[in-house]
Amino acid sequence: MSRNKGHNYERELVQLFRKHFPDLTVERGLGQTRHGSDCPDVEMPHFWIEAKRGKKTNIKRALRQAFIARDARKEDDYRTPIAICRDDREEATATLMLSDLMPMLVMWVEQEEKSRGDIRRSMALSVAKDEWLDAPKNSYTKEEWVDLYE
Repeated sequence: MSRNKGHNYERELVQLFRKHFPDLTVERGLGQTRHGSDCPDVEMPHFWIEAKRGKKTNIKRALRQAFIARDARKEDDYRTPIAICRDDREEATATLMLSDLMPMLVMWVEQEEKSRGDIRRSMALSVAKDEWLDAPKNSYTKEEWVDLYE
């Protein structure tokens, strides 16, 4: 029952992402049967999506699982891990590292400022975004994730 619930949730997320990103290839990750290695629950460019659905999900454990699976791949994979969890009778939540969220927020706010015509603020945000993107990232390694949450 819970395995079906998880698979159905993955399908639901695939449909949601396809609706919002029609130009991207989005599909369910079929794991070892297709690629011979770990893969995300939802395959798409830019993001490694780990989906959890159940009575009481553990979003930190899901995010850790996404990092460990991504980092275990033989080739370099730079997709941003995101854990999307939905507890029974609750709204879904998404979690990612703050260092991954900040550039997205800066770009979103910059676009909002441009659309409102506040060019001066938009230019300041553009400089902040460039500084953030050039700064070293504090991404955790597989070993650090294991130490943090086990």
